[in-house]
Amino acid sequence: MTSDLSDVIRFISDRISDYEKPEYMSKWADKAMKELPSRRYALSSRDSKRKRWKRKSKSISDRIKWVLNKVEKLEDFSLMEKLQLAFIFSRPVSDEFVQLLKDAKFKIEQDKKKRIRRFSTEDESIIRFSDHEARVKYFQGVLCRTSTIQKNKNLSVLFLTVRFLEQFFSRERMSRQKKQSQQAVANETPSPEVSAATNEYFVIRYISDRISDYEKPEGFTKWCQKAMKGVSPRSFSCMRASVRDKLGRIEKLDGFSLMEKLQLVFIFSRSVSDEFVQILKDAKFEIEQDERNRICRFLTEDGSIVRFSDHHPNVKYFEGVLCLNSNLQKNANK
Repeated sequence: MTSDLSDVIRFISDRISDYEKPEYMSKWADKAMKELPSRRYALSSRDSKRKRWKRKSKSISDRIKWVLNKVEKLEDFSLMEKLQLAFIFSRPVSDEFVQLLKDAKFKIEQDKKKRIRRFSTEDESIIRFSDHEARVKYFQGVLCRTSTIQKNKNLSVLFLTVRFLEQFFSRERMSRQKKQSQQAVANETPSPEVSAATNEYFVIRYISDRISDYEKPEGFTKWCQKAMKGVSPRSFSCMRASVRDKLGRIEKLDGFSLMEKLQLVFIFSRSVSDEFVQILKDAKFEIEQDERNRICRFLTEDGSIVRFSDHHPNVKYFEGVLCLNSNLQKNANK
C-alpha cells in the first residue's frame, strides 16, 4: 500500500470514529479527494470533468475496499480503528482478525458474509450493530435517502415483477374474501375482515400472526391499513389509535404469548415499561433499550432468535421490504 493511500485511509478513519452505522464509501472517497493535500489523490484541474472525477473516485474507493478486506495487515492503526473501519464500511474480516479482537476482550458477532454485525468493548462503553443493508447507507452520520446506492439497477424489471405479483395476489385475495363472506353469511357470523375492522384485539391478532418472522421495524400505519380494509377514515383513525394504546401497555394485553408481545413492540418501535422488561428478563431474554425505552436489541435464552435495530424513523419496512423515499418514511412513527 502506498503512503498516499495510507493517508486517505487515515483521513477517513479520523473522521468516522464516533459513527455507529455503515457509511457510504464512495462519498468518503470524494471528500478525501477534495480535502486531502496528497498530490496523488487530490483533485486536479484535469479532473474537473464529471467522468474523469467519477473514475478517479471509484478507483480510490475500490483500493480502500481491497485494503480493508485485509484490515489486520493495516499498519499504524489501532485495533479499535481497524475494527471501526471494517464495521463502518461493511467489509468481511478474516478469522485471524476476529481472534485478535476476541483476545482483546471484544465481543464479536458476524453475519453469513463474515461482516461484523455487532461488537462491544469489554466494558460495553461502545456497542455497535447493523445488518449492513446494501440500500441503507449514511454519510457523516446522515441517512442517504436519494443516493445512487439506494437505486436498484434493475428497477424497471423489478417494478414490473412487483406489479404482476400484486395483481396476482390481489385477485387471489378478492376471491378468498368473497368465499369467506359467502360462508360467513351462511353461518350468520362476521367474516374475519369485519371482525378485524371492529375490534382492536382482532386487528392486533391479524398483524401479529403475519410479522412473527420479521427482523426489522415495520410501518405501523401500513399494517393497520392492511388489517382494516374497507372501513371509513374516521373509524380507521380511531381503531389505529386504540391499537397503538394497547401496544403501549403491552404487558396487559391478553391472549398473546410473551414472544408475540415482544415481537409486536420491537417491530413497531414502541416504548415499553420497566414491568414488561422485568417479565422478559425473568423469562431469560437478554434485553437492551435505547434512551426512549424502546427495545433496540433482544436475544432468546438459547440464542436462536436475535433482533436489533436503532429504530430510525426514516428506515421502515412493510412485509419485509424496505420502503424507500415513500410517505411511509416521512410518517414512519405515526
